Amino acid sequence: NFCLHNMQELFDRLEVLNYKLNFCKKYKFKPIHKFYFIGPASNQNEQFHTYVSLWTWLLNILGVECDYPDQFDDPNETISNLLELTKEFRLDTEIPPLKLRMPFGDTVVNLLNSLAKMKIERDKVLRCPEHTSQLTDHNNEELLIVEEEEHGDFLLEDHDENESDSDESIKSEGNAGNSLSFEIFDINEWKLEIERAIPQLKIQLQNDHKDWRIHLEQMKSLEKVKCIWNYKKGAFTCYSDTVSKFSKLEIEIDKTLEKVSSREKYINQQMESEVILDFIFHSQVDTFKQNNITLSNVKLEFQANREKLSSISTELGQMTEELDMYKAQMDELGSGMTDAKPLVNIKQAISRLKTEIKQLDLKTGVVEQRLWHSRMQEKGVTHRMEEAMIFT
Repeated sequence: NFCLHNMQELFDRLEVLNYKLNFCKKYKFKPIHKFYFIGPASNQNEQFHTYVSLWTWLLNILGVECDYPDQFDDPNETISNLLELTKEFRLDTEIPPLKLRMPFGDTVVNLLNSLAKMKIERDKVLRCPEHTSQLTDHNNEELLIVEEEEHGDFLLEDHDENESDSDESIKSEGNAGNSLSFEIFDINEWKLEIERAIPQLKIQLQNDHKDWRIHLEQMKSLEKVKCIWNYKKGAFTCYSDTVSKFSKLEIEIDKTLEKVSSREKYINQQMESEVILDFIFHSQVDTFKQNNITLSNVKLEFQANREKLSSISTELGQMTEELDMYKAQMDELGSGMTDAKPLVNIKQAISRLKTEIKQLDLKTGVVEQRLWHSRMQEKGVTHRMEEAMIFT
């Protein structure tokens, strides 16, 4: 796993930077383990606080001054501030801001690993001269090869006497190296100096059978032969037991592999069935969504058609009423044109009018006669009065 590999590198680089003393002990944090930032921890608030504090510590030791975040600060503001300060280093890895809000994952591990790597590389440039270790190793190999070709034996020294002296010299050289600043020499000049000094470093040894070094070398070779013989003897004695144990182990391994293969097949079948069911479920969900959309569209069309139907129904009622009225008028006209009852009624009315006219004529005659009679009486009275006036 790439994230696991990067987390291992981050853990090793933090150990090189002595983070337990400079970070954990100083700021009262618990040391992290090799899988701390791979997945979510049981307490993610503590994990996030450790992550942003470690990020701040790496920025501080790289020369960027920034305050350590508080546990109750806004996470988004803290991440944005630290990310703004980190952009000055122009890291090769892309840093998506959304993934940095979670205190675990590839992005977090890559960011912290890049900052720790940058700090270690800067320390190497300041403390170590270029190619010094490679040159010394190469020169030592050349010296050993020259001595082996010319003499056949190496120069042996008393390890028991010189072991403590070499340790003390290494410690003193290490302390001196820490206190002094290194100079970076030119590589070409260094190689020329080595080529000039190699012939002077050759050691000529004479073959003397009384020399204690030769006896010591013979004793070591005999001791090696004895150890090899004892090893072969023990190997031959335990060969049968080892073969039986290995055969049993092989049988058990075969059984275990069969169980693992059967279990793997079962899990694959289950996974395939689950994948098929998941695919069917998602297809049914998509079908249901499409049907739901179609149903909503049909409901809208139904509502619009229903409104149209109501308006058309009202128009139909009005037209039906008008039609009934026209039918009644036509029925009346038709019945009037074919029925003789009106003529009978007219004739009866005419006869009644004639009788009434006769009665009126009779009444008129009576009235005229009475009027005439009354007028005649009035004329007689007036005549008599005139005569009386004449006579008088």
